[in-house]
Amino acid sequence: MNKGEESPPDGDNDNEKCLLPKKAAVSYIRIASSSESDGEKLTRYYNFIEEEAGVLGAEITARFEDVGVSADPKEQTDLQKLMDYLTKNQVDYVIVPNFSMMTRETSVIVKYADRIAKSGAKLVTPAGQENTLDLLRGMDKASELTMGGEPEKWEICTICHEAMKPGVGCSVDCVYCNGRSYERIKAGDEKHSISADTADDVTCPSCGVGMGQYHHWSCDVEECPFCGDPLVDCDCEVTVFAALDIRQG
Repeated sequence: MNKGEESPPDGDNDNEKCLLPKKAAVSYIRIASSSESDGEKLTRYYNFIEEEAGVLGAEITARFEDVGVSADPKEQTDLQKLMDYLTKNQVDYVIVPNFSMMTRETSVIVKYADRIAKSGAKLVTPAGQENTLDLLRGMDKASELTMGGEPEKWEICTICHEAMKPGVGCSVDCVYCNGRSYERIKAGDEKHSISADTADDVTCPSCGVGMGQYHHWSCDVEECPFCGDPLVDCDCEVTVFAALDIRQG
């Protein structure tokens, strides 16, 4: 079935959910680009989706796929289509190879997961991520208590809660990649993200922090300290805890 393709509804009442097979599943993935390397990722992702559907005895009724690294919901059109699909159809499972594909921001991951649960569907991810999601809910609730007022002129970093003024870095210095904590890669220390055209800049061309400072969250220039790919779209299971100082050895 093609991306975003919906099964024909049963019945004529637009106000009622369409009746799909007894166990219906939909899938969502997001990749950085349509390059050959991402083609390999697609194969791995879809193999996971098909295997999980088989274990669950479910039929994939729709597939949703976004391309790009932007964290802006307006540019994640298929993710929004998925959420709309859940309001119109009876779906048992939403299969996502890594829920951080939805976004790397803790509060937004929790928001989408809760919307999926409210629809009556179960979010299916690789083993262990369900426990991580429960932890993220707790961390998100704790971080809400630290939020201050938001200046009108500047965007607010979602993890340090400071105004993203030019030359002012993020105060959160570590991320969790695949279960271990790592120091974040500072602006100017990237191996691939900053091109020769911007190498002499005094601030990050994306989030505006000064060279030698930590990027603000969801900056598409920041690299993963584990794999070296852009942090917003790498394959690692990445989490960050705002306003907390919890480290693993």
